[in-house]
Amino acid sequence: PVDIWSLVEREKLTFLLIVGDAFARPLIDELDRGDYDLSSLTVMLSGGAHSMIHPFGVTGFNLLTALSTSAPKATLNSERSSAQVVAAKPATAFDFCYLSTDSTLSNKVTDFAVCDQDPRLAIHTSPHQVAGGPRAENILKCTLKPLVQSDYAGVTFTAAQQGRLAATFASGVCDWTKPGIGQQPPVSPQTYVAGPGGVPLPAAPTSTPL
Repeated sequence: PVDIWSLVEREKLTFLLIVGDAFARPLIDELDRGDYDLSSLTVMLSGGAHSMIHPFGVTGFNLLTALSTSAPKATLNSERSSAQVVAAKPATAFDFCYLSTDSTLSNKVTDFAVCDQDPRLAIHTSPHQVAGGPRAENILKCTLKPLVQSDYAGVTFTAAQQGRLAATFASGVCDWTKPGIGQQPPVSPQTYVAGPGGVPLPAAPTSTPL
C-alpha cells in the first residue's frame, strides 16, 4: 500500500486497477495512516474478484472527480499539501459499508464495528501477514535472523521437527522488526523537470522513408 500510493503521488497516475477487498482494504488502511496527494487519480477500478461495482464504482468515480476539481492545481506538477487535499474533500466523501444482507445496497453503515461483524466483510490477512509481515506489505525481501525455538511461544516441536526446520531455514528466518533488504522511504514529489527518471529525453526520432 505504501508503494502504491507513493507511486500514484510520485508519477501523477490517473488510473488505478485493483483486485477486490484483498487490495482495497490495505490501501484504505494506509490512507488512514499515510499522507499522500492523490489529486491526479480520477479513475479506480476493481476486477478479478467479487465486488459490488454499482453503486460503488459510480460513487467512487464521482467522488474522485469532485476531489480532483475542488481545489485544482496550477499545473500537473504543482505541489499541494495534505492539508489542502483534506480541506478540499467533498462532504459526500466518508467511509461506509453495505452489509451483505442489504440486497438493495440502500443502507450505508458508518459503524465499522458493525461492518467487521459481517462474515462477507471480515478483514482477512495475506500469507505474508500470517507469516508475521506488516500489514503495510512494504517489505519485499526481509532481513534474516537465526532460527530460535523460543520465538515460537506456545508451540512445542519434536527433535525431528526442529531438525527439519533448521535444515529448511539454514540461512535464517525473517526478522520483521527490521527494514527489508534495500528498503528505502519513497521520494516525493518529483517534478520531472529533467525528464522521466531524472534523465532528459533525447530529440524526437526522424522518420525515414523505406
